Amino acid sequence: MEMDESRSCVEPLILAEQDRIVLRQYRANRDEETKLMKDVPDWEVGAAKILVRPKQTDIECNDPALMTKIRDALLMDNIGTL
Repeated sequence: MEMDESRSCVEPLILAEQDRIVLRQYRANRDEETKLMKDVPDWEVGAAKILVRPKQTDIECNDPALMTKIRDALLMDNIGTL
């Protein structure tokens, strides 16, 4: 029970850190684009369209307990990679 409470408290921090990592990568990509395209006339950095697909899973489950276990396992994997 304590672990569940701890995970629910830490989860927003993990999600925020993942968002920060993504934003840092976006910034690095824009900096790289600026360097690569500096000699191309009329090129606007960041104006290109980026298509992002939502992450899809092959899991179809109606069992809330199983989905909670899967979510917790994924959360623990994320904690280990930070």
